[in-house]
Amino acid sequence: MVGSELAAMFDCIVIPTLRKHYEPEKRHRFKRRCKEFARRLGLPAEEWPRVTFPAPLSFDNDKRHPHVRKTMLTPRHTHPELEEMREDAIRNGLHLESASKRRRDEGCASQADRIRGVGSGVRQQVLINEALACYKSQHKVDFWEQHKWDLAREQPEGMVCLLPEQYMPLCENTGDLHCPAEHMVGTVKRDVREHLLRMDLNDPALWKGRTYQQLIEQAVERRGNGAAGQKHIGRSVEKWRHVAAILAADKSETLQLRYTFGDGGANPHGGKREVHAVKGTAGEWIRDTRWT
Repeated sequence: MVGSELAAMFDCIVIPTLRKHYEPEKRHRFKRRCKEFARRLGLPAEEWPRVTFPAPLSFDNDKRHPHVRKTMLTPRHTHPELEEMREDAIRNGLHLESASKRRRDEGCASQADRIRGVGSGVRQQVLINEALACYKSQHKVDFWEQHKWDLAREQPEGMVCLLPEQYMPLCENTGDLHCPAEHMVGTVKRDVREHLLRMDLNDPALWKGRTYQQLIEQAVERRGNGAAGQKHIGRSVEKWRHVAAILAADKSETLQLRYTFGDGGANPHGGKREVHAVKGTAGEWIRDTRWT
């Protein structure tokens, strides 16, 4: 897989799937989430529509990820396409034929009524500018930015744009900070390997990519979804908090961590006791693989 393929996966599948957890179909609730996240990022209040995915994201240092991060910063449309979308939005959303009357009713000064003897194109542009200014004055947000936010909510492919501020900063060595995801990847790989080894190695299906895709999907269904997946992921997230604490602690510091490995058990020699004394690593790799 190359960076462009990974970017397409994020654009078409990964980000839209993640966004479902924030209920974008419930416009007002999703809007509140985006506004709150914009505040957390320190954005000016009027720039909240720039947030189309209201959560931070963390990418490890895979060499293909910079292309993904760069791609997701802007709409995946050409400039002429965006201009056409903007013109359609202004024409259909601002109802320019009644803009002058609306502006007078709202107490906004209208220059269009004072324009005489100029070309219709110039007059229309003045009217558009006035309508846009009035919209921003009334709603405290730019009309086109608000419309792009709605487009991203309704048709996310190509319109969901991430912000540089929401990419979590990582050092060169990430120290297994992505261990919950890595644990699931490892689980899926082991499951696929077990099923492959039980297959007839002369089976022509092994030469077809769809065979491996089906095995992956079946592994995710067996091990990643349902009660089994919830338990597996939940335990990884529980351990992740301890991983982060170990990485953050100085090497001279000894942490007392409460965690039960495996399926539990009271045998301290089996490594399943609840409280563990663990030294910090100050960001370096954790050598005890039980914590990674």
